[in-house]
Amino acid sequence: MHHWFEWVRGNSGGCVLLGSVTEYDDRPGPIRDQVLRNEQRWRTELRRTIQLAIDCGHLREGDTDQYAFELYAIPLAVHHESGLFGYDLARRHGDSAVERWIANYSPHCLIRPRGMP
Repeated sequence: MHHWFEWVRGNSGGCVLLGSVTEYDDRPGPIRDQVLRNEQRWRTELRRTIQLAIDCGHLREGDTDQYAFELYAIPLAVHHESGLFGYDLARRHGDSAVERWIANYSPHCLIRPRGMP
């Protein structure tokens, strides 16, 4: 995810794949069909990777569709916010969101007693 954020920094013009979704999501035809297939392939791979992380014990059991939705939403927001409000703010928000996502779906809750670092 962090590499994706770095890609955003160096590509202020945006992403052609994200742009195609915005442009063709409501325009029936062969281009929209291809855009939809691209998105479906990407989300299938994201869900597959999330399931692997669950199987390996890195994430707790859960709805892989929901996990993928939330995880994909973070870099999309970084793209959006970076263009409007600047990369540094977008990156800070993105990093924080990723950390919260990992903490939320981590299989172990690491709560330290008061006074422990």
